[in-house]
Amino acid sequence: MKFIKREKGQGLVEYALLLVLIAVVVIGVLMLLGPQINAIFGRVIGALGGAGAYTYQFQGSPSIKRSSSAGGECRLTAQTFAVLVTDAGTPVPNLPVTANVSIAGIGDESFSGTTNTNGVISWSGKSYDVMKTCGEIQGPATITVAGGALTTSAGVH
Repeated sequence: MKFIKREKGQGLVEYALLLVLIAVVVIGVLMLLGPQINAIFGRVIGALGGAGAYTYQFQGSPSIKRSSSAGGECRLTAQTFAVLVTDAGTPVPNLPVTANVSIAGIGDESFSGTTNTNGVISWSGKSYDVMKTCGEIQGPATITVAGGALTTSAGVH
């Protein structure tokens, strides 16, 4: 009587070839779709309160103007300043953005808005009063955007 050897399953070489093929396909897909996947994860992180993968850049030089209000307090007015928000070089529309303006701990104010279709948010003539006279307010203002993603000094005049 003759015994016939029966083979079951795949051999080690076949498993290795299959794994290599899967790895090549995954690497190819990630290379093609990587920027889009990164943008999606950045938006999800941003929606959950994280910083996301966005780049923030001031357009122009922001400044703060001092003037006396009717009550004798100093009125601080943030002159027009704008921020461009991009994701991997592409403007990000409809993104909520907050800017905080602080002057030597005296005045601290937040302005919020949403980027336009070009990824730009701008604030113009945003004023607030502080319980000091204008002569007591010295030094530059600090403008912080998106929880610290962008910070700059602004002249106070």
